Amino acid sequence: MPTMTQQQPTIIANAARSEVEKVPDIQSLIDRAQALSQKVDWWNNAMLWALAVAAIAAMAVGIATWKVVTKAKQLGDVQDELTLTLRSKVATLEIAAGSTVKDLLNLQKAADDAKAAQQKVEIDLAKQRERAAIAERALLELQEKIKPRRLSEEQKQALVRLLSPEIPIAPRIFSGMDVPDGEAFKQDFEDVFRRLRWTVDPHNLGRSVFSGHIIGILIVVRNGSSAPPQAAAMQRALKAIGIEAPGSIDPAIPDNTFEIRIGSKD
Repeated sequence: MPTMTQQQPTIIANAARSEVEKVPDIQSLIDRAQALSQKVDWWNNAMLWALAVAAIAAMAVGIATWKVVTKAKQLGDVQDELTLTLRSKVATLEIAAGSTVKDLLNLQKAADDAKAAQQKVEIDLAKQRERAAIAERALLELQEKIKPRRLSEEQKQALVRLLSPEIPIAPRIFSGMDVPDGEAFKQDFEDVFRRLRWTVDPHNLGRSVFSGHIIGILIVVRNGSSAPPQAAAMQRALKAIGIEAPGSIDPAIPDNTFEIRIGSKD
């Protein structure tokens, strides 16, 4: 039987083997350590690259930020300049518009003044025309007033035509002493009587002083009941050619005739 001294190495060896069996596999741990070391190195490199990229990105952000700030300032300056320019232009346009409005008002006033002047001229011209028309009418009236009364050829022919059916008679015809156109007017009636072959006694022709003022022409008979029909026919014929010849009575007129008395025009 071995002694205690002889058994001790064996016990120690067994104990050591037992402890060694309890420790994990060294190679496995080494392998794992190497693998983890490689991963740590890769991630460390990745971290460095990430830091580099982050630094570049930060630099890019900084540059971009500086550019944004710079361009924003330039934009602000341009906008301020544009605003000032626009305000200046607006002010210029407002001044020009004000001047244009003023000029327009002046032109409108000038147009109104011209229109008023034109209306005044037209009114004055209308008044002048009215005065001229009045003067012309007055002149025509005066010319008509002083124009000698005469029988036109058409009137003579009309009297001959209207009186030709009547039996010839010897009328008397006188013009007033104060009648300027009486003699010429009387001669026209004499011409009509000759065409009618009515006998005219030269002693029954001439100027006379009438008892009253006679205006126009009178057809005078002795009395109405015995008046010759030629007297009424003469009245009608004269009226047909536009000459009014009222009738009158004078007992001094013979029964077989009538008398034409030519008075003044008015």
